[in-house]
Amino acid sequence: MRDKAQLPADTQKLDHLVGEVRDKWDTVCGKSVERQHKLEEALLFSGQFAEALQALVDWLYRVEPQLAEDQPVHGDLDLVSNLMDSHKAFQKELGKRTGSVQALKRSARDLMDTGRDDTAWVKVQLQELSNRWDTVCALSVTKQTRLQLALKQAEEFRTAVQVLLEWLSEAEQTLRFRGVLPEEAETLQTLLHTHRDFMGTVEEKRTDVNKAAGMGEGHPDCLSPRLHHHHQTLDHHHQGALRGDRNVLILINAFALQVLTWAKQHEQRLETALTEVLNNANLLEELLSWLQWAETTLVQRDTEPLPQDIPQLKTLITEHQMFMEEMTRKQPDVDKVTKTYKRKPAEAPSSLAERRGARKHQQQQQQQAAMQVSGGNPRLNQLCARWQQVWLLALDRQRKLNDGLDRLEELKEFANFDFDVWRKKYMRWMNHKKSRVMDFFRRIDKDQDGKITRQEFIDGILASKFPTSKLEMTAVADIFDRDGDGYIDYYEFVAALHPNKDAYRPTTDCR
Repeated sequence: MRDKAQLPADTQKLDHLVGEVRDKWDTVCGKSVERQHKLEEALLFSGQFAEALQALVDWLYRVEPQLAEDQPVHGDLDLVSNLMDSHKAFQKELGKRTGSVQALKRSARDLMDTGRDDTAWVKVQLQELSNRWDTVCALSVTKQTRLQLALKQAEEFRTAVQVLLEWLSEAEQTLRFRGVLPEEAETLQTLLHTHRDFMGTVEEKRTDVNKAAGMGEGHPDCLSPRLHHHHQTLDHHHQGALRGDRNVLILINAFALQVLTWAKQHEQRLETALTEVLNNANLLEELLSWLQWAETTLVQRDTEPLPQDIPQLKTLITEHQMFMEEMTRKQPDVDKVTKTYKRKPAEAPSSLAERRGARKHQQQQQQQAAMQVSGGNPRLNQLCARWQQVWLLALDRQRKLNDGLDRLEELKEFANFDFDVWRKKYMRWMNHKKSRVMDFFRRIDKDQDGKITRQEFIDGILASKFPTSKLEMTAVADIFDRDGDGYIDYYEFVAALHPNKDAYRPTTDCR
C-alpha cells in the first residue's frame, strides 16, 4: 500500500499506522514472553523441574534454526530493517530468559547436592541446557553482525540504484531530444568529441551497473540461484522483496543497454553527418577547380576565330556538346553541394531549324541553372557564381558555333543561287496563295509613293514566310534595284519578276 501511495500525506499516514501496529505487536509479544516466563517460573517453584527444563530446551531447539547462518538476512533496505527489528525483539526475549536459565542451573545444582538417584540424568540435562544456551547466544550475536552488514549493503545498494536511475534518466533526456545537426565540419567534430566523452561516461556507468548487479549477486540468499534452496524457509514478504530487488536490477540493466544503444546510434549519426560534410567540402573544391579550368578554356576558345569549313565547325560543335554533357553530368553534384533539387537536362537540338528555335529556350534553362545561396559558406557562393558564369559562356559559345554553322550552310546553298529559279519559285508561291504582286508591293509601300527601300523589300519578303534566306534576299535586292539608288520602285519590281511578260504571264491575276 505504501508503494502505491501517490500523495506525501498518504505515505506519512501509512507510516504512522504501520508504526502503531508494530508497537502494539511488540507489546503483545513482550507480554506473551512475560507470561511464558511466569509459567516456567511457576513450574520451577512448584517443584516441576523437569517440565521447566524441558520447556526451556524445547524453546532453544525451536529458535536455533531461525538463527542459523544459512538463513537469509539480505534484501532491500525495508526488508533488512524489518529483520533487524524482529531480531532485536528476539534478543529482548533471550535476555529475559537469562533469569530462567540461571534459576534452572541453581535448581539443578541443588538437586545434585542432595545426592538423589537421578543426579546423573540432571547433570546430562544441565549440560545440554548449557550447550544449547551458549549455541543460541552465539548464533544471536552472529546474526546481529550479519544483519548489520546486510543493512550497510542494502543502504549502499539503494544509493547506487538511485544514482544510476537519476543518471540514466538524464542521459535518456539528453539523447532523445537532440536538435538538428549543424552543417559545419568544425562544429560536428566538436560535438563528436563531446559525445565520445559522454560515451566514455556511459561505459563507466555500465561498470557501475555491473557493480550494482554484483552487490546483489554477492548475497547468496538474495539474488543468486541458491535462493531456491531456501525458498521453503522464506516468508512471503521476504520472497517478494527479493523478487523486487531482482526486478530493479533487470530494469536498470535494460535501461543502461537502451541508453548505450541510443548513444551508439547518435555517435553513428554524428559520424555520418561529419563524413557527408567533409565529402561535400571535397566535392566543392573539385567543382571549383573544374569550373576554373572550364572558364579559362571557354574564354580561350572564344578568342580563336571560327573555321570557315563546315566539317571543322561540326567537329568543334561536337566537342562543345561533349563539354555541355559533362557539365550536365556535374549538375547533380552541384545540386548536392548546394542542397537544391536536381534539374532535368534538356536534349540538344539536332536539326538546323531545331537549333534556331531552341536557343531562346536554352537561355531560359541557363537562368534556371544559376543557383543563388544567401549567406553561408563563401566558397559555396563562389561555386554558384562560377557555375552561372560558365553556363553563360558555354551557351554563348554554343550559340556562336550554331550561328557560324548556319551561316556556312547558307553560303553553301547560296553558291548555287540562280535568280531565275528563285523568281519562278516565288511566282508559283504567289499563285498558290492567290495573291497579286501589286497588292504585295502596296502592302510594303506604307507611304504609297510607288517605291520602297531595299531593307523594306528584304524584310517584307522574309515576313511573308516565303522559304528563302537573308543572304539570298540580299542578292535578289541587288537584281531588283537596277539603277542602284537603294530604292525599288513598282516598275523595277514588276520588271524583275516578269522579264518576258508574254512568256511568263501568270495563270491567275498577279499583275
